[in-house]
Amino acid sequence: MAEALYQFTDQERALYEKTPLPLLVMQVIDGEYHALLASDEYCKMVGSDRESMLEYLNHHSFGRVYPADVVRLATFSASAVKYPQCHLTYRLSIKGEYHTLFAHSKRIKTEDGTILFLVTYFDLGNDQSQQDQGTK
Repeated sequence: MAEALYQFTDQERALYEKTPLPLLVMQVIDGEYHALLASDEYCKMVGSDRESMLEYLNHHSFGRVYPADVVRLATFSASAVKYPQCHLTYRLSIKGEYHTLFAHSKRIKTEDGTILFLVTYFDLGNDQSQQDQGTK
């Protein structure tokens, strides 16, 4: 029987969505990532509403990721399954400019035994070197 997507209680959902950090809650089923939840702060950081961002993430689109960072992000995703914690920096287009993000993943087990990945993000600012290359 296939594992089901984790169902948050109303209290859990409110806690994660209102956390004061940019946060994604992910679950891996049959080797495939599913973005279950995005905090208000994450949506604000990337300049998207929650529904659009979860749709984007769940269709495995790397369209906003800086092309040279796609492989690193895929490697990070694979590492998150193997290790209790991992992190990386990568560039993501936010409002037309690449920003360097620091992502930190921590694996947790819920009361019912479901494994989730809490990924917190920090925006380290726009990557001016990439912006400058476009003007030369």
